[in-house]
Amino acid sequence: MNAPGANTVSAAEHAMGLLLAQARHIPWRRRRCAAANGIASGSRGPSSAQDIGIVGLGASAATSRSSPRVRDAVVGHDPYLSPERAAELQLKLLPLDQLLGQADVVTLHVAHTEQTIT
Repeated sequence: MNAPGANTVSAAEHAMGLLLAQARHIPWRRRRCAAANGIASGSRGPSSAQDIGIVGLGASAATSRSSPRVRDAVVGHDPYLSPERAAELQLKLLPLDQLLGQADVVTLHVAHTEQTIT
């Protein structure tokens, strides 16, 4: 369903939650803990200070950018975003190939169009 603006904050929170859960290995760690009858191991997992790449900086991506948890480690790519708006978001804009080379994880916030599938 296309309902612009109706669930922007929810979509951003969900995307960032899934991204951070994956980066911290939460699904794997939960299964491991359950298999050990709730006894956690000494492994702390990866640092949460990873570079996050956002491709497509529309409303939901800009909302996810506002999260204080990832404020310092976000790079973005969007050919339509002005440098002034990127500065307002405190976001470093990169060409797509550089973003993909630098970011530890990438979240996509683009419509499925002829321009975005190539």
